[in-house]
Amino acid sequence: MPEVFQQTSQLELIQQRRGVGKYRRWFRDAVDYWRKWQDEAREDYDFVEGRQWTKAELMRFKETMRPAITINRIRPLLNVLGG
Repeated sequence: MPEVFQQTSQLELIQQRRGVGKYRRWFRDAVDYWRKWQDEAREDYDFVEGRQWTKAELMRFKETMRPAITINRIRPLLNVLGG
């Protein structure tokens, strides 16, 4: 009789693991889905804050002895809109 209970508990354990695996998979899918949006949003926030040049572009400017000029027309617009 105890053997039947052991098998049942092992079966339940396997089912629980599968259930947890399903939720982990859902979580990974959600993270992967939103990752592109997060990267684009981070780039947008950097642009508003005046960080508009990539490291490669800044290096190229430095090598050619040109200034990296940033004219930020977005920040004043956000101030007018109350942002």
